[in-house]
Amino acid sequence: RLIACRTRTVWLAGRPSPALESAAAELRGRGAYVRTVDFDALDTESHETTLGKIFTEGDIDMVLLAFGIPGDQERDEE
Repeated sequence: RLIACRTRTVWLAGRPSPALESAAAELRGRGAYVRTVDFDALDTESHETTLGKIFTEGDIDMVLLAFGIPGDQERDEE
């Protein structure tokens, strides 16, 4: 819906993977210009550099941030 409302550039940050490329391809198919950037949520020291790459490209109208960091699975399942 955002693409239909004039959102034209979409950045996807994630680990290089078929899922990331698939998401990019789907958005391109909807008319968005999509850029991808390598991002590992566990590497917190890289967050500032990764965001810097994105913000040097121009103004950002909206940010949607969603990632998970798994904890101790055995403990969480108890």
